[in-house]
Amino acid sequence: MADEPQQRTRPTPESERRDTRNAGLSYTREDAYSDLVERYRLPALFALILALIGASRFEATRPLEASFIAVAVPVVLLGAGAKPFLDARPELRAAGLGVALGVLALSELRIVGALFPSTASWALLGPPALLWIAGALAILTEALAARAGMRSRLASCAGIAIALAWYLPHHFRDSDAFGTVLAGLLVAVFAGGGSGLLLGALAAKWARGGT
Repeated sequence: MADEPQQRTRPTPESERRDTRNAGLSYTREDAYSDLVERYRLPALFALILALIGASRFEATRPLEASFIAVAVPVVLLGAGAKPFLDARPELRAAGLGVALGVLALSELRIVGALFPSTASWALLGPPALLWIAGALAILTEALAARAGMRSRLASCAGIAIALAWYLPHHFRDSDAFGTVLAGLLVAVFAGGGSGLLLGALAAKWARGGT
């Protein structure tokens, strides 16, 4: 009688095989979406590039394409920069997502204001001083992430968005919308992204103790 409870809880070979199959099924379902994204990400990117190239060949669609690119680039970049913080501890996750959303909001205010002057008040809501402060916070947040053992490119992503938001209000022309947006992206990538990458790497090295 004393051995009876132990015999009841001992798994049978059939139940072990069933648990193994269920565990494999659960794993497949959890990874199905990730596998789907990985499989179609590159074809979707090529399709988007072809669509943008095609739209740029028509005068009627070039201004719309320029506006779409200018607004979408900060969203994509800051989303990528904030993604590593989703798995961080709560306070670091809040800091990373908060800085990314702050940079995005300030950048989009100035970009949308440059593309559509009728929206007004962009100069009041997105002054350059706030952009520089947001950029400094992005560098600091990347340093905190490095101290926690994370890899992040938040500073470089924020740098591109900030540089584009600084460039367009000063240089955007309706008569050459596509050209000025393209020039702004080049300046943003090399000046803003390069500066953010360098300063973020230096801050991360300092946060790790100079190793």
